[in-house]
Amino acid sequence: MNPKVSVIVPHYRAGDTLGRCLESVTRQSFDSWECLVIDDNPAADYSDHVRRKFNDARFRWYDNPANLGVSTTRNIGNRLACGDYIVVLDADDESSVNRLHETVTIFEKYPNVGLIAGAAQPALAKDQDDRGATTAQTEQQFPYIREVKQVELLLGCPFVHSCVAYRRSLTLTPFYITYNPSLLVAHDYDIYRQLAEANQLMALSSSVYSYRHETGFGLMNRLINRMIEESVMIKCQIAKHLIPDLTYNQCTALSYMLTYSRFVTQSHRDICEQIIGTVLHENELVQPIYQIIKSRFEEMKAPL
Repeated sequence: MNPKVSVIVPHYRAGDTLGRCLESVTRQSFDSWECLVIDDNPAADYSDHVRRKFNDARFRWYDNPANLGVSTTRNIGNRLACGDYIVVLDADDESSVNRLHETVTIFEKYPNVGLIAGAAQPALAKDQDDRGATTAQTEQQFPYIREVKQVELLLGCPFVHSCVAYRRSLTLTPFYITYNPSLLVAHDYDIYRQLAEANQLMALSSSVYSYRHETGFGLMNRLINRMIEESVMIKCQIAKHLIPDLTYNQCTALSYMLTYSRFVTQSHRDICEQIIGTVLHENELVQPIYQIIKSRFEEMKAPL
């Protein structure tokens, strides 16, 4: 019988944190899982000692033939997965003990939801575990779940990717949701854009799903300019899908304004001022965030 959940862990030189990451999978209160651990730097042998430690048939180990990048590695994991649901877990993060149970419960309760995401917290100390605390939080927080509308994606990436799970069927035809290998940082943001354009509901749960180590945050800080560039590109696509009447320049100006005001030019300001009072004001889909857009524009109007 196939497992219900496929946990996919791509890693690259993650020897220091990979063990704790996989230990968090073995502690799950839900048993029907497989964990695909994919080494994107096999020549370095960073994970050999970890493989010897986890002698559990539910772990499946794979080596890429070369360093293919995280997006391609995630796509490989999706193709190899057997579960109904795919759970994203980065090698420098840990899953809370009830994460898989809550994931399956939400998907089965809400069959129209294609993706769910939980909350993230800083990683626990080495001498702590989350079993008691997470169970107590679950009893109080689990009922809270809300839909994330497509228009909210214009404001930014709404989820921590290592807290995300989605239905494996969405990676197959006719949807064929895939990670874009050309995106170095915002590959997760683009996944949410694809799901929204496929009219798949996304939901945010208040439950704690992952504990994060500092390694990922440091990488993001070093790649901030690339992240802004990719976020603007994705927001342009979201804006054009939501408001087909917008021109390329209008989508670009709006996307820069909603991403990072430091890169906004006077031309961007003039374009935003024009469309905020006309196209955006009249578009029904934009109304849930219209006041936020106006507020950000006012903040941006300070002299350059």
